[in-house]
Amino acid sequence: MTHWRAVSLIARWEFLRFFKLRELALSIVFVVGAFTLAGPILRLVVGDGAGAVRVAVDVAALRASDPLVDAATLLAESAEPLHPRFTFERAADDSLERVRDGSLDAVLRAAAGGGLELVAVDEAPGWTADLEALLGAIVVPLRLQAEGLAPERVAAALEDVTLAVRALDTGPYRGAGLIAVVVGALVFSVFTGAGVLFTVITGEKTQRVTEAIVSAVSPQAWIDGKILGTSLFVLAYLVSYAIGFAIAFFVYGALDGALPQLPALVTDPALGMVTVVFAALGFGLWFTIFAAVAATVSDPTTSSRGGFIMLPGAALSVGFLGLIGDTDGWLFRFFALFPLTSPSALPVRMLAGSVAAWEVLASLALLVAAVLLARRAAAKIFALGIHMTGKEPSAREMWRWLREGSSA
Repeated sequence: MTHWRAVSLIARWEFLRFFKLRELALSIVFVVGAFTLAGPILRLVVGDGAGAVRVAVDVAALRASDPLVDAATLLAESAEPLHPRFTFERAADDSLERVRDGSLDAVLRAAAGGGLELVAVDEAPGWTADLEALLGAIVVPLRLQAEGLAPERVAAALEDVTLAVRALDTGPYRGAGLIAVVVGALVFSVFTGAGVLFTVITGEKTQRVTEAIVSAVSPQAWIDGKILGTSLFVLAYLVSYAIGFAIAFFVYGALDGALPQLPALVTDPALGMVTVVFAALGFGLWFTIFAAVAATVSDPTTSSRGGFIMLPGAALSVGFLGLIGDTDGWLFRFFALFPLTSPSALPVRMLAGSVAAWEVLASLALLVAAVLLARRAAAKIFALGIHMTGKEPSAREMWRWLREGSSA
């Protein structure tokens, strides 16, 4: 039997023993239901979040001949509040800085191509629709007056007001939600697969099943098949969750009247491709390491190596440091190159700013090399560790196995 024939048979067996189509369908239904109902339930519990909003109007940059601009000017100059939620004031030289530090929610000003522009920190403030409705209520009479109430112009005068929102460049904070999704999915995948892999390898080792099988196939084929089959199982569940999220995305948009804004991972093909590739390689690296460690565990209920399962979470969560530190600093640059942390750190650097092509290629090369080395090392440790019962091998003993295997 050839190597890859053995790998495919083992992978198929591992995949089918855990894959349940009914469970995947139920997971899709659960995700769609949970995330579709999350918004209405949250609004029911905590309210609609209609807090006070402070908007500065840049009157100096407005043209008085435009009724839409006249409406914005009226907001800034009105002595009485025109809406219970909004507070308007004239813009000052430091208005944009106040938006950055949070003391002001937005600046309303003339757009370069005509109309109005709302400058805010968020790309889609939740109160934008309320402000558009307020502007529309004010601008309609002004438009009708400007048009002399001509019937053929009434439809144009009643046109809805739409604001073009331009978000301020606030660094890595803009990608906080995306970072959480990518890192969370990667950590979830590693944890889910590692639990299955630990159960399978340690269970078969305890029952002395693997000793009989490795006499027919090589340890490398056995470990490759285990990793591939379990990875496909985890991938199937990730795909089911992705389908559920996609359906919930459109269902939520249909119920809310508008689709939410797509994250940068979807709208930026380069970032999306790099993120997927690094996440897949990072998953493979940690999964291979888990397989090697599981082969040295004699009793999973008493082994001190159970805490090792928490290590990937700490390493892959390094990406979150990009939210509180400088992604261009030397430490985060190291994390973006180091194979154990680069699956989350490198995409974060790309999301936060410009990254040189050589840095992406160098990080990718190091990660690929680490996966290949870990695969060979896992097979050597597996070949010897699977036969050991009772005392678990120490780190020094495993290092000796690798050295002896390399020199052999």
